[in-house]
Amino acid sequence: MSRHFLLIGTAREVHPKIKQLGHRLSLLCPVKNIKTLKNHGDYDRIVGMAANATIDQWIEQARLIHCHAPIDVLGGFNEVTQHIAADVAAALKLPYHSSATIHYTRQKDAMRQVLREANLDPTIAQSVETADDIKVFGERYGYPLVLKPRDGRASMGVSIIRSAAEIATAQAWFEAGAAGHAMLVEEYLSGEEYSVEAFSEYGQHHIICVTQKFKDPQTSVETGHCLPAPLPQATVAEITSFVEQVLTALDLQNGPSHTEIILTARGPRIVETHARLAGDSIVELIELASGIDVDQLWIKQVAGETVFEQLPRSFQRWAAIAYASPHAIGRLERVDGQEQATHCPGVVKADVLQELGSFFQGASDSFARGAFAIATGDTATLATMQARQAAQCFRFLVNCADPSTHS
Repeated sequence: MSRHFLLIGTAREVHPKIKQLGHRLSLLCPVKNIKTLKNHGDYDRIVGMAANATIDQWIEQARLIHCHAPIDVLGGFNEVTQHIAADVAAALKLPYHSSATIHYTRQKDAMRQVLREANLDPTIAQSVETADDIKVFGERYGYPLVLKPRDGRASMGVSIIRSAAEIATAQAWFEAGAAGHAMLVEEYLSGEEYSVEAFSEYGQHHIICVTQKFKDPQTSVETGHCLPAPLPQATVAEITSFVEQVLTALDLQNGPSHTEIILTARGPRIVETHARLAGDSIVELIELASGIDVDQLWIKQVAGETVFEQLPRSFQRWAAIAYASPHAIGRLERVDGQEQATHCPGVVKADVLQELGSFFQGASDSFARGAFAIATGDTATLATMQARQAAQCFRFLVNCADPSTHS
């Protein structure tokens, strides 16, 4: 049955799939996003909202759309506007996450408080405003510690501080990548980091897979992923139990979630969680490994279908992604090696992420990486190796002498 979706915020990968499934789309999004929006013809209407629009104004526009074309369901697939989607859904009495659940997934200090009160994760964290605040935290709880945005994403502004002498450098990195965000410091969690891809329906949770993460030790930006992670079943069971309890504590009732954890000597500890599917082509990796498009299941659930029994339960192969980025600072003039990367063994896709002519200053966050390669294999090791070998084929020509790069 065709449904009329009111979409809050853009989602370039999900929206075309909604249209392909035969639904009607109305889009309500920040006006700045309209100029970069593709497939305008997919939408019955597009309404742009001013950057300073109030929640009441968003609701007013949603009601106006509803008056002319009754809305069946609300889709809030974009994390940046999920808090708006929650309020609009409540006003129009449409199913969606509660405002409280979205608040917990967006504000890391609020999430930590909920999990601490539920006796699930005792990780120490504190909002800070100055270098002195960070220093006091370090003196009280010890180094290393982590400085991050309280409501950030994509590893923007994140750094590990190993002593008081590194606080100024960490603050400068924070301002460069996350200016305008509030600061949060946390105790450093020692161990391997993984992400957990899950899907919920009426409060019942299914862990689709645990994903192995590879990160730059200096910037904390992901350099690759592999799924399913090559872990003992007992470890997967421990992670599964922990994440299911976390999702229940945060009252995440329906839809996908992407939870990042550290596997410490004391057991799994949470880094952050999101009420959405993972980025970094992990949805594509899941489909390559299992044959199931989780995006489509998300859309079907929003449209009113039950999808719990259709979720991936097994994997036929492993899938991995690896990133490549230049270290030079300057204007990106040319990228070579894409065709070579595409023809490497096991590779299913290789592409460039940055536009020629853009200013490049290293992979400071997830949006600044240069190129990627995706590969599959009969083992996690093989899939990861083949993705990395393909990513190494990329060569970046950066003009460091261009005076406009310093403007």
